[in-house]
Amino acid sequence: MEDKHYRYLRNLLAIIHRDGGHYVEEHGIDKAVEDAIAVWGELSVAESEAYEILRFPIPSPGRDLRLERWIEAYRERHPLDV
Repeated sequence: MEDKHYRYLRNLLAIIHRDGGHYVEEHGIDKAVEDAIAVWGELSVAESEAYEILRFPIPSPGRDLRLERWIEAYRERHPLDV
């Protein structure tokens, strides 16, 4: 039987990797954790960049569409932040 905390970790990794747990099955728990830390770092940077764009919008035709979608979702979740 799987330890409760191990199940929680696997569930959290499945959420971070957005795959229902397949990444852990394919790469193992150690690699999944390492990569999840990298994913979190990338998301933190993207959030900071998006927040700066929200605060100081500068028109830029070459902006990443993923970032644009993230900004739109952020605005919907936090309408009073900006």
